Amino acid sequence: MKKLLCNTLLIFFFVFISPSFSQKPPGDIKKKADSVLFPWVVKIETETGNVGSGFVVNPSGYLITNNHLVEGSKIIKVTFPSGDKFPGKVMCQDTNLDLSLIELGVKNMPVAKLGNSSLVKVGDVVIVAGAPFGLDNTITKGVISHTDRQIGNHTYFQTDAAINPGNSGGPLINEKEEVVGVATFIRENSQGIGFAIPINDAVDFLNNSGISIVVSSDNIKYAFVPKEETKQEEDVSKETETVPAPIQHRESLLYKMMLLVFLIVIAFLSFILIKMKKKKRFPKTQNVIYSPKPKNNYKDVKIELGREKEIGEEDKK
Repeated sequence: MKKLLCNTLLIFFFVFISPSFSQKPPGDIKKKADSVLFPWVVKIETETGNVGSGFVVNPSGYLITNNHLVEGSKIIKVTFPSGDKFPGKVMCQDTNLDLSLIELGVKNMPVAKLGNSSLVKVGDVVIVAGAPFGLDNTITKGVISHTDRQIGNHTYFQTDAAINPGNSGGPLINEKEEVVGVATFIRENSQGIGFAIPINDAVDFLNNSGISIVVSSDNIKYAFVPKEETKQEEDVSKETETVPAPIQHRESLLYKMMLLVFLIVIAFLSFILIKMKKKKRFPKTQNVIYSPKPKNNYKDVKIELGREKEIGEEDKK
């Protein structure tokens, strides 16, 4: 029984408990990835099969992408370079400008530096980061070919940095690692002709949506959620300060403990059943003393009888 219980406990520990020690609680994400240049650039996938990019504009879980990527989608999956995956939902959108703000509901996220697109000049070196054809953590390099290319009712940056399917919604980054644009589309049947929305237009989109831009202590511009939401977040954070782990994480541990008890009960019952089967197969024998089998002495008796006859005949003589 001891061996059976020990094996059960070991299996449970390595399968259920040990992975939980390495898992971080929900709502947290790695801020740095050593092998990733821009840890705030994400890959976005929808249930319709669309694949694109985006970048984080607020550490509380807000990111920007193109609207044509997520429009009408009910399921949005966001993948970070660290491998963390979170579901997202569209908070607000601008169909004319082709921008959407996605909310993840997680905190402690790496944030992109937002630059000033009015300072961008023709010939500036830029990088397009994203997930072209689903290949995340991909960057392409080029220069600004034109700063005010008029297409429709909007003005775009033109660049020769490769923009492929899957780069939509990704950042256009300058040499200071500041986001100066949002990669949006390319010209069909052409090479080296891509277009990006200037980041100042994206900032106006955020301001019109009730999201403002602030500057943090380390001079990083990022989107700031409305005051009502920040108050709610502060109240939640105060309530959770005394809690050692998030509620979802504790519930998962409770589930695992219940599963452990269940496995122990199963092991105990299986041990009892095995023992009962052994009793049926090998019942206890009573202490019976068996007498040894008598030896077969028929031959000896015949010999003795023959000798008696001979002796009697001799006496008669």
